[in-house]
Amino acid sequence: MNKIISILIILSFLFFTGCQTYYLGVRGDWLKKASLQDAGWMAVGAVASLAVHECAHMLTCELVNADYTFKQKGWGFEVAYDGDLSESDHRWICRSGLLVQNGLGLFLDDSIFSRGYHLASAGMTWTYPLRNNGSGDLYEIDKHGGKADLEWAIYSAMGAHNFFKIDW
Repeated sequence: MNKIISILIILSFLFFTGCQTYYLGVRGDWLKKASLQDAGWMAVGAVASLAVHECAHMLTCELVNADYTFKQKGWGFEVAYDGDLSESDHRWICRSGLLVQNGLGLFLDDSIFSRGYHLASAGMTWTYPLRNNGSGDLYEIDKHGGKADLEWAIYSAMGAHNFFKIDW
């Protein structure tokens, strides 16, 4: 069911956010005018978005006294944790990544760095259920008594706000 909802949300952004010169609400000609330096700063923003997500998990592990380590995942890393934790502690560790990643985006300006940050944050959030079926933060939130669908909808709305507030 989550995959269907995710696909419908993504398709709605594709079909209802512009016309031929817009892609996901972004003016297509902006990328044609972007310099190599702009692309570099967007890449730095995207990497910062990923780092903020994982650092939020790490800091939450510190707050609840969970043992954690960094694990290789694909071309990046993730925070893996263990310990005698309450259900609430598990949920807070899992929700902290998307919450802080999208929450920090509320305070970023309209810089090239921010564009990369918002693009990565929104993309990660919107596609999370598709990329992590049966595992990951949202799965663990549900497993430990939370409402992952509701939280994902909130984080997706935050990501949409951050992404579409940019004057591309």
